[in-house]
Amino acid sequence: MSITDEQKQHLMSLITTEGDAIELYFALAHRFGWQGTFFTRDDVESAWHEMGFSDNESQTVTMTDDVWDKITSDWVWHSGLTERLTELGWEMLNALIAEIYTEQEDQS
Repeated sequence: MSITDEQKQHLMSLITTEGDAIELYFALAHRFGWQGTFFTRDDVESAWHEMGFSDNESQTVTMTDDVWDKITSDWVWHSGLTERLTELGWEMLNALIAEIYTEQEDQS
């Protein structure tokens, strides 16, 4: 049985904040044993502040919606992060699978 478009729309109407979406993601990940990573605006704003950008008066410069739009429209955001994280993730997962397989072979 698959979920209908109407059911999807109803579920989406219940998710009104980014926090709701993150909670739902983690609940689904826990239920189905998913693993993954994602970056939110809060993550980007934290990095922005940690980098210490400031204006001429040594005041921290706020990350604006315009900056956020530029970041999220860049190739790095749309493809680059996914490609790099996926590549490294598969390397690590393949190494783990090989290690576990070797351990099982050694035990038999």
